[in-house]
Amino acid sequence: MRSYVEATWGSWRETETRDTLSKAAAEGRYRLIHSRGEVVGAVSVERHETHIQLEQLYVEPEHQRRGIGTSIVRDILAQAESARLPVRLRVLAANPAQKLYARLGFVVTSHTPERLFMEHPA
Repeated sequence: MRSYVEATWGSWRETETRDTLSKAAAEGRYRLIHSRGEVVGAVSVERHETHIQLEQLYVEPEHQRRGIGTSIVRDILAQAESARLPVRLRVLAANPAQKLYARLGFVVTSHTPERLFMEHPA
């Protein structure tokens, strides 16, 4: 993630990022992702009346391109389908994960120079 943030804004604020993520984790907003007995990432999902928001999805670089992110997103999509809700997310324009989301049926609904806002319809 750091490289995408640096590509977007030119710098990475280690202390602020750690503090923000630590607080969110302490509040229970993240679920750890396990694969073969080890933690390989984390995911944060919020459920709203009108949609499900995929807030963050982190997969450690050495575990990427193994289907872990795809599996997590498909699980979220299945939950959304049962609830008949769309899934929304935002992704940095520099992040190649946007290709994963597009492959899974997400479409860009708006964008800024830094981010794409995407949605998978209900």
